[in-house]
Order: sequence, then C-alpha cells, then structure tokens
Amino acid sequence: MLMQYLICAIAVFAYMSIFWGISQKLNKVAIIDIAWGFGFSLVTVISILLNFPPNGIVWIISIPVFVWSLRLGTYVLIRSKGKPEDWRYESIKSKWKNPRISSFFGVFMFQGVLMLFIAYPIIINNLLKPKTIGFLAYIGIIIWIIGFLFESLADYQLRKFLKTRKPGQIMKKGLWKYSRHPNYFGEVLIWLGIALIGFSSSEDVIVFGAPILLAFLLLFVSGVPLIEKKYKDNKEFQNYKKKTSMFIPWPPKK
Repeated sequence: MLMQYLICAIAVFAYMSIFWGISQKLNKVAIIDIAWGFGFSLVTVISILLNFPPNGIVWIISIPVFVWSLRLGTYVLIRSKGKPEDWRYESIKSKWKNPRISSFFGVFMFQGVLMLFIAYPIIINNLLKPKTIGFLAYIGIIIWIIGFLFESLADYQLRKFLKTRKPGQIMKKGLWKYSRHPNYFGEVLIWLGIALIGFSSSEDVIVFGAPILLAFLLLFVSGVPLIEKKYKDNKEFQNYKKKTSMFIPWPPKK
C-alpha cells in the first residue's frame, strides 16, 4: 500500500511540475487552480491502474470524483481564459524574493501535498477495491449529490452575475442570499460525501481528514479570509455580511 501511495505522490509531483513550467512561461501562477481541479482525476486514474481491473464498487467513488474534478477544472479554465493574473496571487507574488522557487515550492508543490492528503479516501478505496459497501456509502452518495448541486449552481449564478454587474455591486441572489460562500459549502459537502464512501470500504478514520482539512483551508486560510478582506471597504458587502450567514446556508437576518 505504501509503495502504491508513493507512486501516486510521484505522479502528482510530475503533474504539478509540468503546470509550474507552464505558469513560468505564461507568468501566471493562477493556473494552479486549473491544475487543482483536474489533478484529482489524475490521482483517481492512477489509483485505479495500480489495482487494475477495477470492480463495480470502485466506480462508486471514482465516478463522482471524475464528475466533480472535470467540472471544476473546466469551470476555472473558462473563467480564467484571457484574463490577467488573479488578484490573490498578485498579492502573494509581491512578497516573494525569488518568484520561481517560491511559486514552485510554496504554491505548486504545497498544493500537490494537499491534493494527496485530500485524495486519500479515493486512493485507499481504489487500492483496497472493496467487494461490498455499507450504509454509510449511500449516505455519502446523497451528501455528495447535494454538495455537487450546491457548488455547481453557486458557480453558475456567480458567473452569470459577473457578466452584468456594476462596479462595487455584490452578488446577493440565489444561493448567495443564504450564504456568503455557498460554493465553498458545497465543496466541503462533496468531500464529506467522498470521505463517507471511503470510510465505508476501509473503516479508516483518516479519510475524514480530507473534508476537515478542506474546510479549515477554505474558512481560515485561502478562501473566505482573502475574499472578505478584499471587500472590507465595500459598504454594500458589509451590510450583506451583517445579514447573511458566512458558510452554512440560512435565511438572512431582517
């Protein structure tokens, strides 16, 4: 098992190195977001090949991951096409003394390590190749569907809004009326569902580290804090913030 996991790690290292090379040519670190989405499909394929041929139960976790991974990767690719460097990475790059080394280790390799940890439920499920699944797997599938619909719809609503919004205007409709970050809420549900499926086949509690780590990163590190800091001087956002739940969808305050 350790050797097979190491092979997955080597593949992720090579994959992230390729994207880092592309980022240097384009002078655009933000392509890491594209690499992140598609990368989980790569890990899934490799883990399947390492214990080939897969049985039917392997696809119960692999197909949802493929669907989520390809949707997210394609969405970010379309969103970023023809646009300059993302404002988040512009802020980070301004603090680097050696941009090449800092971007390689601090962005691409770091996110590669995170990917391997978050993908643990997928890898262990596909390497064990379980013959049966338990009740928790069905609960996980339901949670994954809810999370996927939340994230997809929230992204669609935001993209549609951004095409017509006026300067300083804040998205407050649809799912965004009930949560300031419904796409992040959906993503955490997706990985909670995947962890439940993985636990059903492996009974390894480490699989729950995936949604916990992802929630921590989104809520306290790279997601919510950066976005809300960006709008700290926006009066409309501050009023929106007072009335609207940060994460878990909830009826807005009156």
